[in-house]
Amino acid sequence: MFDYTVDEGFNVYVDTTSACNARCDFCIANTSGRLEGDTQRFLDGLETALSFTHEVDGTIQVVGGEPLISRRFSLVMSLMKKFTFRRVVVNTNGTRLEERVPQIVEGGVTHVNISRHAISDRENNEVMRFRKEPVTSSDLEAAVAALRNRNIRTRLQGNLINGHLDSLDKIKEYLDFAARIGVDTVSFSELFPLAAFPWYDAPVLRMVGSSSANTRAIVEEIRAMPGIVEYHPYEGRRSAWGDDKP
Repeated sequence: MFDYTVDEGFNVYVDTTSACNARCDFCIANTSGRLEGDTQRFLDGLETALSFTHEVDGTIQVVGGEPLISRRFSLVMSLMKKFTFRRVVVNTNGTRLEERVPQIVEGGVTHVNISRHAISDRENNEVMRFRKEPVTSSDLEAAVAALRNRNIRTRLQGNLINGHLDSLDKIKEYLDFAARIGVDTVSFSELFPLAAFPWYDAPVLRMVGSSSANTRAIVEEIRAMPGIVEYHPYEGRRSAWGDDKP
């Protein structure tokens, strides 16, 4: 038996699938329809990891690919209900989200993070390039309402991309959009250049290296806004939800 020292922000990332129905050029996991492998072996390993995480009151992050299109998703949620965790988060682009609400509830999910990188459906689809039917704002509004009725918190996450979310005015419009569809919180991320490792696709390297919005200018505008009591740049290890102590 090994002794472990575990950070209080301990996370387990449950990678349900590498497949995704979107083709975001900035995504380092940009894939199509790779096989998911032996499901029973995956579940056996997951149960071992969940058992350990439960003991240390950790956080579970369900990720992909796009986890909600995975044939494993319902199995993962059924397995999760055997344990309790400090927090269970599902990260998704919103595909099939309303349909998956019963399984999300079954798995004890506490938060759902939704990727959305523009306000309009047309512009968001330009960025995310869904392979089939894109996720619409109406889809998200219905799903968020269903999750809220089950006391599950939701967050929109937008990337600050040149030509899309690239100014303070657009960020304000995005925040108004988020309020209209009823999410609890919003986060914004900037793109960072990646080292030119061979496992990163060339379009991803080009996108993250040249398409980030001018975040420094946006931050300076925020600092100068009247009514801002405090502004703290993200320092890592601090909850992005803002409802935990640093």
